[in-house]
Amino acid sequence: MEIERENVEKPLRKLRKALKRFPDDPSSQQVHSLRTNARQLEAIVDALMLDSKKKTRQLLRSVTPVRRAAGEVRDMDVLVANVLALPRDGGGDSLVRLVEHLGERRVESARDLSQTVASRKKTARRSLKQYARLVGKEFRGKNRNLANVEPVAAGLVAELETWPELNEGNIHPFRIKVKQLRYMLQLAREANGGVVDALGQVKDTVGDWHDWQELARIARSVLDPEEDKTALKKIEEIGRRKFKDALTVANETRKRYFGNGSAGKPAKSKRRLARPGK
Repeated sequence: MEIERENVEKPLRKLRKALKRFPDDPSSQQVHSLRTNARQLEAIVDALMLDSKKKTRQLLRSVTPVRRAAGEVRDMDVLVANVLALPRDGGGDSLVRLVEHLGERRVESARDLSQTVASRKKTARRSLKQYARLVGKEFRGKNRNLANVEPVAAGLVAELETWPELNEGNIHPFRIKVKQLRYMLQLAREANGGVVDALGQVKDTVGDWHDWQELARIARSVLDPEEDKTALKKIEEIGRRKFKDALTVANETRKRYFGNGSAGKPAKSKRRLARPGK
């Protein structure tokens, strides 16, 4: 698998820039960008497996807590948006209280994120710069055919090919593997755009269902099962519909790229994951 150097270096630069002047009260877009670039960095580290293990460990120790803290804020942003999109008929007051609860959690999470960034950004930015130098030494040009990457990608494909029948208990872990493979394919100089898009659709639809599942869990802990039953019922209904959508998309992608969608029946998907015509 030939890796595009720019595809590796761009997330490193963007993450260093985001950490430099990260605000105390970040917008949802700033949080999303920080989290996404941190995720991409972790995928890059897993894919490249560069020689300096010490520098790699230092980098992950400084960046991973930031990514996790950003994830907490991002979750609240998405859940608030989901509640605000619900119809107000019959559950307006219930939804207002739920939004207030989520808003309070968002404030707390944003405070934690700012503190995490403040305490780790100096080390993280230095480690990112050192890692960028390692990448430069590894590539010595625009592209590089890295022997480490293909076995990692093949291992992910093998897991997805033999994944058990999808259900509510295992579809989110399936999504995590899909995300890892998608990030890895995005590093390639010539990736099959159709595959990347299909994996992205799985990531988004399963993630959407997972958000509604989390919203339902929080709503049950905050709202009254009798007084707020209209709002609770609506959230549960949407969650069930979102799961059906996620299951359909995930199974269609499995059938097309990872076998026939049945458990334990791998397929020869290497060609289908390559660029069309290769």
